[in-house]
Amino acid sequence: MYLLFLSSVLTTVFYCFHAVHFNELKKKRGSWGPTFQTFSGIAPEHIAHLGRLNPPKRLSYTSFPAKKPPGKIRVGCFGDSFTYGSDVADGEDYPSYLAKLLKGNGRGSNIEVINFGNGWHGFHQTFLMWNFIGRKFDLDFVLIGPQSFQTDRDTTFNHGKESVPFYIHSRYVLEGEDVRLVSVPGRNYAEQFENYHAFWPNLAVWRFDRNTLPFLKAIIGKNRELPNPLYYSSLSAEAEALEIDGRLLQKMDEFDGSRFLLMHTNQALIDRANRIARKNLTAKVISLPLDNEFRAARGHMNARGNKFVAEQYFREFNKASSLPSPQSLVSLKE
Repeated sequence: MYLLFLSSVLTTVFYCFHAVHFNELKKKRGSWGPTFQTFSGIAPEHIAHLGRLNPPKRLSYTSFPAKKPPGKIRVGCFGDSFTYGSDVADGEDYPSYLAKLLKGNGRGSNIEVINFGNGWHGFHQTFLMWNFIGRKFDLDFVLIGPQSFQTDRDTTFNHGKESVPFYIHSRYVLEGEDVRLVSVPGRNYAEQFENYHAFWPNLAVWRFDRNTLPFLKAIIGKNRELPNPLYYSSLSAEAEALEIDGRLLQKMDEFDGSRFLLMHTNQALIDRANRIARKNLTAKVISLPLDNEFRAARGHMNARGNKFVAEQYFREFNKASSLPSPQSLVSLKE
């Protein structure tokens, strides 16, 4: 009887702390409206999986019809803010510079470069962006990187944590020899918020999120973390993320509709990608200088840095004997 009483008291204390914490988080809605964002041609359920998309730029996918014009070769660029072009003017992102390089080399008249990048996306969201949206555009080449693979973004549903508590997105988890997409349910941002941050959150949060469980977070306070004791995997966060990344890249490698080029600074990721590459995937290390002359104020590449990134992607095209024609694609593989 005493243990039952003590348990009830502790639960009440935890609940009271959580109620205060929960209400504080609700005040941080910011620009997150009551419903999911709307983009022409993108289903609301896909927005629910992705979390959020950036406003379109000149070369964004929203500027192009899904159906590829006859005689065109399409290059899709996928990644996070380094691909999207955060902190630079429209036209100073690396996909825009790549398009200029292709045109200046006499190869741009029949090539369309399309930017599918979105700030703060992890690779799971990048993969979903390709799977849900990019595949509709009949892309001949898919360029991935130069960032996006970040463990903290791909092992939780909310890598914004207390700073951006409404930013809820889906993630992949390991399941046998494959992966499975797991989501926090909700018909809008508000419902996803409730199901993630509730005192008793959705079961997916208990099992598949490395963040501190909500009722514990309310007790330990800001800037402190406790591991989730119910987390489904015993792997380290880095090992789990790398394993899932490899399996998602393998799915791309097995997709015969496009050629894939991954460029990243992480040698372990590149090595893993090249071990699983059999058909359509090539992976190369890329250089992202840390010098201020290449970087914008918040650490992204500035215009000069994005030119440098574009040149590295462009060189991989030139390693092939020629760019593919719409009738006969030439593999990027050496």
